[in-house]
Amino acid sequence: MKRIAIVLVASLATQLGAESITPRRVKARDFVSQSTAIVRATAISEYELRVTSVLFGTKHKVGDVVTIEHHGCCSPVVGREYYVETFCRTDCGSAFLEKKDVAGDVSIEDYIKAWHVVTRAEVLAKLGQWLNGDLATDKYARWLATADANDNDVDGQSLTLPVIDEIEDVMEFLDDAKTCAPASVEQLRVIGGRVLLERFARLPKQEKLSEYEVFFDEHEDTTIEWPLPSKLHNDIDAELQKHPLWVTTSACVDERWKVRYAPQ
Repeated sequence: MKRIAIVLVASLATQLGAESITPRRVKARDFVSQSTAIVRATAISEYELRVTSVLFGTKHKVGDVVTIEHHGCCSPVVGREYYVETFCRTDCGSAFLEKKDVAGDVSIEDYIKAWHVVTRAEVLAKLGQWLNGDLATDKYARWLATADANDNDVDGQSLTLPVIDEIEDVMEFLDDAKTCAPASVEQLRVIGGRVLLERFARLPKQEKLSEYEVFFDEHEDTTIEWPLPSKLHNDIDAELQKHPLWVTTSACVDERWKVRYAPQ
């Protein structure tokens, strides 16, 4: 896959009067995944930042001035500190993210320290252990939150990362269910876990996208697809909505999520 460098920026301080051009509540994994370098830097102009510390990679050193792109809607605030990420994606650009909008309990620094690459098979094996009660929720959640994947070894989307996202969504739902439906958390955990395992069982056996493409070329009539994240999410949500307990609990959880993820 041809890689194109991209620079993304995440603010460590509140940007007064500036709208973020990335989705709010971005996970550390989504910011760091597949990065070639991440630094902390202080803005010295609306386009330039001076590196104050190197968190990952060898592209920059302390004192370097990094030039970024932005799209006119916002720019670095002179004197404020930011994360600057050199990234490889299909499109180039830059973005801002406030520290308070890093989703979950894992910071950018925490993620880099514990960063580990996993396979879909490993993720699903641990999902089964968690569902059977053989793996503690907090340990599984931390393992997922610091995971990365490299299954999209040709041009295309990862499948392992959307799988992790769906598991994390269910786990977040269960955490809120402790307030919304405390007596039903265990039943909801079984429902959510089984729905995930049943849907994931229909995913391709191939771990790498390149391997799946070879398989697809040889079996063009196959119904086994490498689904887009939205398709995977919709399939899982449709199955969860078949369970009355999940539906009734969702009404409460959705209200909590509206507050949690409301634009600031």
